[in-house]
Amino acid sequence: MKNSEINIHFIVGMSRAGTTWLMLCLNNHSEIVSFGETGFWGINKQKNEVYGAEEMKFLKEKLIHLGNSQPDLCAKEGGVGALMAKLLDEMIIDNKKYARKDIFIKLLEQIAKCNRKRIVVEKTPHHINHLTEIRSNLPNCKVIINQRDAKDFMLSYKHQGDRKRDAVKESFKKMYHPLGCTLVYRKYVKSINNALKLENTLLVKMEEIEHEPEIVLKKVQHFLEVNQLEEIQLPKANSSFPEGNSQQLQVDDLLWLWLFRFIPKMELTVKQRLALPFILILSILSIPVWAWNVISILRSVNLRRGLLKYLFGYLQK
Repeated sequence: MKNSEINIHFIVGMSRAGTTWLMLCLNNHSEIVSFGETGFWGINKQKNEVYGAEEMKFLKEKLIHLGNSQPDLCAKEGGVGALMAKLLDEMIIDNKKYARKDIFIKLLEQIAKCNRKRIVVEKTPHHINHLTEIRSNLPNCKVIINQRDAKDFMLSYKHQGDRKRDAVKESFKKMYHPLGCTLVYRKYVKSINNALKLENTLLVKMEEIEHEPEIVLKKVQHFLEVNQLEEIQLPKANSSFPEGNSQQLQVDDLLWLWLFRFIPKMELTVKQRLALPFILILSILSIPVWAWNVISILRSVNLRRGLLKYLFGYLQK
């Protein structure tokens, strides 16, 4: 396969909105290799346009463990992360400087070559905030944008730490506040609306994935211009509540979504309606404690990178 034949595209949008499901599905297509999350244009972007040894060492440290959730991808090379780390090592040894764009293309070319596929789809949700730069460097790329209903997003966001070990689970709980979550959702909606004004973008809603996954996959394949449509659906997975232990939003959660007009109304009992002013006051009073918790946890030297990535990485401008 010649490098000029490789097409590079992106999955972006809201986290907790089916981006991983779509990535895994596409990766089973005979023409497509899909993986994530590099954060190359966002959380892992270096300030210099041209990368030298130091910048590439930083990238290697961030990317070396990439793809652990896809053990079959580039397995002979030790995985996607190991493959990219090896290429970065070679570039460091060459002692040359490379434009940011050229490094990204070289990394994805290696992944395409390793898997003998012509289309590479990189999945990093918070890249939704960096499409202007991505498009300036890769003008022919197509962008799939995932979006989710406000209540479902908040529910998944609120409980995303439930499957973690106890210490990490506790950190997720301390970093959650319905106001913070609502602001994250608002940022996502604004970024998505701006992105949809660009050409070569496709919106995929979580509700479509849940109810019509086959149609979604056919629509995405058409969008990516594959040579042949394939049946590539994977079994439905619920990453938020895999054991079926579904959760419910509390009144204060719904209240903030309603105040920001993301839901038209709240279905409340008479008792809950009477208590609503007190619930709002208590929620407002808890904001300073929540803010202090966020600052304290983010300053901790033991903070897991995943915590920052999932909670705040996609808020970068």
